[in-house]
Amino acid sequence: VHAPRQAPAAYVEPYKKGIADPVRRTFAGMISALDEGIGNVTAALAARGMFADTLIVVTTDNGGPTTECSTTGQSNWPFRGSKCSIYEGGTRGTA
Repeated sequence: VHAPRQAPAAYVEPYKKGIADPVRRTFAGMISALDEGIGNVTAALAARGMFADTLIVVTTDNGGPTTECSTTGQSNWPFRGSKCSIYEGGTRGTA
């Protein structure tokens, strides 16, 4: 997911009790929306008989922004640094 840090309230609300930090809570909502979207795509592929012949690749171009840039609450642990840095946390994506 990427900026802007927004998610519909229906995706953020389930995390209200479990995640105190509003930035991380919104980020969790963004991930939930992304997860549902991928589910919608895979369901549509399956309904059309195309899922078995489809390869879905999810990748990253850098580590998440934690301190050096605009942050959405990520952690690049066990790597040091983040997006906009030359440390591993900025040049590698965690799985």
